[in-house]
Amino acid sequence: MWTHWICATQTGKKLVKVEPASGSFSRRMNGVGSGTHEFVSSSLGIGGTLAARRTSRLDLTRTWARTLVQCWDDKPVYAGLISGKSRKGDKVTLSTVEMREVFKYRTTFGLNGYSGFEDGKFEHKDQTLASIAGQLLWVLMVGPTDNWQLPLILPPRGMAGTQDRSYHDFNLPIVESELTAIQDAEGGPDIDFEPSWSEDNTLQWTSRVGDLTGNTLEWSLAAAAPTLTDFEFVEDGNAQGNIFYAVGNGQDRDLKVATSSGLLAGDDIALERIIQYSQERNRAVLQGNANEARRTFQKATRQYSFSMQADGSPGVRNLRLGQTARTYTRDDDWLPDGWGTHRVVGFSGDLTNTIKLQLQTQ
Repeated sequence: MWTHWICATQTGKKLVKVEPASGSFSRRMNGVGSGTHEFVSSSLGIGGTLAARRTSRLDLTRTWARTLVQCWDDKPVYAGLISGKSRKGDKVTLSTVEMREVFKYRTTFGLNGYSGFEDGKFEHKDQTLASIAGQLLWVLMVGPTDNWQLPLILPPRGMAGTQDRSYHDFNLPIVESELTAIQDAEGGPDIDFEPSWSEDNTLQWTSRVGDLTGNTLEWSLAAAAPTLTDFEFVEDGNAQGNIFYAVGNGQDRDLKVATSSGLLAGDDIALERIIQYSQERNRAVLQGNANEARRTFQKATRQYSFSMQADGSPGVRNLRLGQTARTYTRDDDWLPDGWGTHRVVGFSGDLTNTIKLQLQTQ
C-alpha cells in the first residue's frame, strides 16, 4: 500500500507521515519527473493550538526545503521537492519536482564562487563521459556554506578515458545544461537519481550514471488474463532528421559546426536539423554530439505505454529506470508475434494500484 512522508531536503530527515486525499507522480530517465498531491489543510501540521498548527503547516510545506516521498510498502518510489502550493477552500495542493530540477539552479563555480578571469574554470582531462558527469554532480554540492549539500550518493569519478571538458566561469555554466550535454554526446551515459531510505532511515538519492540496468521484467500479453494492460503507443517524427549540424561557439566564419549525415532511401524526405551548443569550442565534442543526434533521431521515436499493478508480480517494487522489459504478443494489429524487448524510460502513478509504464524499443 502507499504511504507518504515529508522529509527535510538537505538532510533527508523524516519530519512527518502524511495522508494525501489524491495525488499523482511521474519518474523520468534522463529528465525531471513531477507530482501533485492534494491534502485537507487541517491534516497538515501539529500543535496544541491553531497558531501552532499553522506555523507547523507552513514549515512542512516550505518550497525546496521539504520533499514529499511516496512509498510502496515503505520503499520510496517517488521523491519530489515541493516547488509550490495552491489553496482552494479547505484543500491545499503541493506541486513537486524530482531532485534533478535543483541542478538548473547550480553552477560549476565551486567553493570560491564566480570568477570572470581565464583561470576561473572547472576542468577535466582524459576521463570517461560518465566520470565527467560525476564531477559535475560533485561540484554542484560545493559552495561557500553547507546549504549546497544534498543527500546525494555520488557515482565513481576520475575514471580514465579520452574525453576532455572545461567549464569556464565567464560562460556561466549551469550544471543541468552541462549534464544534458554529456548525455547528448556520442556514447554519453544515461542518468537517474533513485530515492531510497539510508541505513539511518533518512532519505537519500543514488546517482545512477552509465548504462542503466536492472532485473529483466517479463509479461505475456497473449495470456488469458494478462497482468499488463491498456497498450498504447505514440510515434513522434518531430525531432527526426537525416542531416544534423551541431553548432558551437563563435560567429560568422569563426562559427564552429560539425555535420553528421546518413544515407537517404529513394522516397525519404531530406530533414536537416540544427542543434545549438553555444558554449562548446571543441570540434571533436561537436562531432560526437552530431553523431549521437543522428543515431538517436534518424527514425521517429516510438514510445509504448502499458498499465501494470503495483502489487503485481512483477510489481512497482521491482521497477528501475533503464531496466529491460520483455513483452510477448500474438495477433496484435501493430506488434509482430513473439517477444519484444524494451527499456523502461519512465513510469507514473497515483494513489490507486495502477502504474503506467513508458517503454522504448531497444
